[in-house]
Amino acid sequence: MKIVRPVTITDAVLTSSSVTEPETAWSGATTYGLSAAVYRVIDNVHQRFVSLQASNLNRVPEALTSSTWWQATGATNRWACFDETVGSLTTWASSIAMILALPGTERADTLYLTGLAAATCRVQVTDPLAGAVFDRTVSLTDPGGVTDWYAYFLEPVRRDTELVITDLPPGAGSTLTLTLTDTGATVALGVVVAGFSQDIGGTRWGAQLGIRDYSVKADDAFGNQYVLERAFRKKASFAVVIDNRLLDSVIATLTEGRASLRLYIGSGAYASTVVLGFFKDFNVEMSQPPNRSLCSLELESIA
Repeated sequence: MKIVRPVTITDAVLTSSSVTEPETAWSGATTYGLSAAVYRVIDNVHQRFVSLQASNLNRVPEALTSSTWWQATGATNRWACFDETVGSLTTWASSIAMILALPGTERADTLYLTGLAAATCRVQVTDPLAGAVFDRTVSLTDPGGVTDWYAYFLEPVRRDTELVITDLPPGAGSTLTLTLTDTGATVALGVVVAGFSQDIGGTRWGAQLGIRDYSVKADDAFGNQYVLERAFRKKASFAVVIDNRLLDSVIATLTEGRASLRLYIGSGAYASTVVLGFFKDFNVEMSQPPNRSLCSLELESIA
């Protein structure tokens, strides 16, 4: 089991993106007309606002739907993949390319992408001293359902919507270049996470995986069924064997991250065991003395 603390993405970190920003930054000296769109940076993310009235001068946009002057509509297209919401997507035709320059003291050995719609993903890492140290192109075609030649020829092609890479060279202040490609189609990206991992112990067999669905399935007064598709959250329960020499450090890590977004990797072999979100509960049982303890983790992802 690994826990990853994401690097905070700011304007200084996102040094380049092929997704352009159509909105301009809000200015108190500009008079905005009805439906004019602007952004302000809130919690390190460019949020989009639309003017609800004409002659809109020197009224600061607020992220409140009840505002009479501005309507918040979420992150801008360029920054949607950094707003910690899988459902809001950064989209662009054929390709999305971006460069993340990690601050001098930050390291990243793990990259996680979700909400993906692309054919391939290329990841490059440049170290400030050693130069180019990593270059990998990953096909996002999912071979998981192909178990024989019949399935190979007849099963529909599926694509991975998640990608996790856990062996990036962790040089301080490295530059990460991401390129998603699907020529002729719309490329999409829901969330980008880069960060340094802490290995807290071995995940035991018996993990429980699933989703919590917020879709509505109901019948009307005449017996007709309707379905309203909504977001869902991944959920997982893990049992982790911890070396007691790491026990205090693990408990401190979990406690510090109790109200902060973290990436939890149950097993690098299964994307379904990767949860980007928060733990709902954790307990440590010192039941295997003198060297090991058993930690139970209950997790739920962001939507």
